[in-house]
Amino acid sequence: MIKKFVTVILTIFLTTIIYPQTIEKLKHPFSGKVVLSLAGGGVIPFSDYRTPLPKFFGEGSLGYFFDLNSRHAIGLQFFGGIGKVGGKDGAIIPNKFNTSISYVGTGLVYSYFMSEHLTPYFSAGIGKLWYDPQDDNGLKLPNSLVNPNGFSEVTYNFKAGIDYFIAKNLSVNINAGVQFGQYDLVDGLARNGTKNDAVITASIGFSYAFSGWNKGSISDKDGDGVPDDRDKCPDTPPGTKVTVDGCPIDADGDGVPDIKDKCPNTPKGVFVDENGCPVDTDKDGVPDFRDQCPDTPQGVSVNMFGCPIDRDGDGVPDYKDKCADTPEGIKVTENGCPVGTKPGEFNIAPIKPKVSKTKITFNVKDETKTYIPKKIAPIVSDNYNPNSERNVRGRIWTDGNSFVIQQSSWRTRPKAERIARSLRTKGYNAFVQKAYISKFRRNYYRVRIGYFNSLSEAQRYSRKIK
Repeated sequence: MIKKFVTVILTIFLTTIIYPQTIEKLKHPFSGKVVLSLAGGGVIPFSDYRTPLPKFFGEGSLGYFFDLNSRHAIGLQFFGGIGKVGGKDGAIIPNKFNTSISYVGTGLVYSYFMSEHLTPYFSAGIGKLWYDPQDDNGLKLPNSLVNPNGFSEVTYNFKAGIDYFIAKNLSVNINAGVQFGQYDLVDGLARNGTKNDAVITASIGFSYAFSGWNKGSISDKDGDGVPDDRDKCPDTPPGTKVTVDGCPIDADGDGVPDIKDKCPNTPKGVFVDENGCPVDTDKDGVPDFRDQCPDTPQGVSVNMFGCPIDRDGDGVPDYKDKCADTPEGIKVTENGCPVGTKPGEFNIAPIKPKVSKTKITFNVKDETKTYIPKKIAPIVSDNYNPNSERNVRGRIWTDGNSFVIQQSSWRTRPKAERIARSLRTKGYNAFVQKAYISKFRRNYYRVRIGYFNSLSEAQRYSRKIK
């Protein structure tokens, strides 16, 4: 039983030490202090009587913890207590005993500051135990008559427990311990072949550390848990989570602490403003690290790459295009109008050009001109794998790395290509992907827009698509 009890104590202590640490390099709150502890609880004997009877006891201790300036603390402790132990056994006369005990001792304590509130500890020492064996009626047992003043013996004491801090210098103390004696007389019986008696305790109480004795402690003016001598940011606002150096945490490493960062997931290496958001020099809504046209004039509508929108795809952005509806493939001047025309002279509506698969024919000033349209290749990504994709939300799909927006799906490729081409003229990065749908046993052609690095980016852009 004793071996099992000691094993349980050590297991609890070692488990709390190994438990993942949440605070790095903090100083133990008992370090350099005198600590007073008072507790009460239950006590049972390990004796010749088969059934131990739980009794009550009280104890106190006074100790000093050396200033190690770390999470670890070692102290010298003096302790004492008083109580009763009892047991019963129908095969023994008298069948019950009730012994008064008192003890004092000294020993070493090791404590570990595991987290902001929790400090497990273990102690070992030597003590003196006094006891006066009596029966349940208060009469001395036969062996007690030999020594009217009772017995005493040297004990070896071990204890493990936890201090849970409820204030800066005050903790709730929960512990369990055992005292091994030299003799077999706590129960008033001395049987040949039996083991020496022992006393097992379990208690709860309070421990208080006297601040005035803490001459070697380190102050922490901003209360962030990092002593001032190691705090590189000594004026951190209250409640701010900090690093081991005492500075506010900056999860995305952009130089703006999380407490002020309005864009906490900025990609690594991206320049940010004072709010922690990627810099957008031309204020077009597309940050510089993704902006392929970083000098767009203010107020100009742009596509997902930060470039001015060119709806007719003639290479002249809308804000400069004086002929904004030029048919696809027609050569234009710098003002966006077909070569050989002036703004206002070219109006496609009444002309009704004839469109074939290979050319566009229309009349300008009674002259017939033919233009071969340019082929616009679908935009694809070598990294995207449609064979392993899945739908994540609404019309957004992913292969596990990149994200795409599915605008529509068609049974025929020509229809899908026309839709994709129309989207590209509006500034969207549109393309067609072929997919076999087993449910319908046929191929479908999906019109998609992409690619995006994250789901949130795809969702934001999806709301802009008309």
